[in-house]
Amino acid sequence: MKLVKILVITVLTLSLALGIGIPALANSKNAGPEVAAAVKPENDKAQVKVIKGEVTNKTASSITVGTTLIAVDTNTRYHVPTIKNATLGDITMGMNVIVQARQENGTLLARQVVASPKKPVVVTHRQRDCLRL
Repeated sequence: MKLVKILVITVLTLSLALGIGIPALANSKNAGPEVAAAVKPENDKAQVKVIKGEVTNKTASSITVGTTLIAVDTNTRYHVPTIKNATLGDITMGMNVIVQARQENGTLLARQVVASPKKPVVVTHRQRDCLRL
C-alpha cells in the first residue's frame, strides 16, 4: 500500500512538472518570428480607430458620430440589439454607437458599427400604480 502511494505521488509530480515545462519549451525564442508574422496586420499603414458617440447624421455612404465623418461600404458589418441581420438602415439618428474604422486614403472607413442601447427606463412601484389609473 505504501508503494502504491509513492508511485501515485511520483506520477502526479512528473505530470505536473511536464505540464509546466512543455509549454515553456514551446514558447522558446525560435518560435518568436513566426508568431509575430502571424499577427502582423495586412496593411501596416492602416491603423484601427475606435469612435464612440451619438449618430448625428447618416447618408447612404457615411455616418457621422459626434463630429467625425465615417464612410461605410458593403463590407461594413452592423450589430444592433434585437435585430438579427442589421443594416445601415437600422442605425438611426441619436443612437449611441461604437465604430471600428480604418484610415484608408485619408478617410475613415467603418469596418464594424455596434449600436449600444440607451439606458432602460426604470419604473418604480409608485409610478406603476399611477399608470394603472
